[in-house]
Amino acid sequence: MPNWCSTRITINHNDNNELEKLENLINEWTSKNYTENGFGTKWLGNIVLGSRIGTVNTDINTDIRCRGSLCYMERMDGQLVIDTETAWSPMLKMWTKIIDKYLPDAELIFTAEECGCGIYDTNDECLIGKYIVDCWDDIEGKDEIESNWEADEEYVIDLLNDLFDTKETNVDKLICMFEDSDYTDNMSIHKWEFVEDLSIYD
Repeated sequence: MPNWCSTRITINHNDNNELEKLENLINEWTSKNYTENGFGTKWLGNIVLGSRIGTVNTDINTDIRCRGSLCYMERMDGQLVIDTETAWSPMLKMWTKIIDKYLPDAELIFTAEECGCGIYDTNDECLIGKYIVDCWDDIEGKDEIESNWEADEEYVIDLLNDLFDTKETNVDKLICMFEDSDYTDNMSIHKWEFVEDLSIYD
């Protein structure tokens, strides 16, 4: 059983009509199964096969990694936003090949989170130096902490000083204190890793 990586892919393009065409194609490719797969019609392999960017054999292995599902898709002004869940890591090669084939002047921005493998990767320049604070349970005696995917260093310092009742100014020391604490049962804090070369996910 794999760890599942949650990836948000944003395809930016200045022509909404072209984005709509791509959205319609993805909807078409995920409207049926091209082969038995265990994921259903939202299997990413259906997109690989429908778009004819890759092949598949009887064991549902492809020449482009696509073990996972399309979870969500929405078109907005100048953007097509896609959420996927994939085994262990983001599977971006299929999306870069689709863009190269169907919308070659588009921009792909992604964020990927898989806590089991310690993946907190992005190529979004707006997240350089930012942290992901993910809180899934209340901490007794503390105000409710909301998850924040774009937390800056000052926010993390203030948050951890409040948790530990300290006045430490070094964010790395505070995160070490956090990682050695029981608070990790309630939340996680990680700095986004900026990844410019998407070919590392081939």
